[in-house]
Amino acid sequence: MGWQSRIKQAKTDSDRNIFYDPDARPEVSNLLPLLSLIEGGDPTQIGTEIGDGGSGKLKARLTEGLNEHLRPLRQRRTELESNMNYVVEVLKGGVENARLVAQETLSEVRKVMNMER
Repeated sequence: MGWQSRIKQAKTDSDRNIFYDPDARPEVSNLLPLLSLIEGGDPTQIGTEIGDGGSGKLKARLTEGLNEHLRPLRQRRTELESNMNYVVEVLKGGVENARLVAQETLSEVRKVMNMER
């Protein structure tokens, strides 16, 4: 199940008026902070903006916001998938750097333990 489906199926109540109140409306109040993180803003203000749009409008706005937020990552992934030679070279470089760091660390450990070669 994708995250869009999870948002759509997220439990909410039947009150069409959307407002932030974690005690009285915990289900709706779980979605509003997520939307505020994506859009930047206050959950209370976002709830007021949605008003009587209902949970459908809240979920649609959250889904759209997440899509926009993730768009650059998806684009970058597509770019990398189309240039696997670059990906392989980056991975090889990372392996080489890790090998050098490991050699230095092992050398230091041997020195401290008086096991130098």
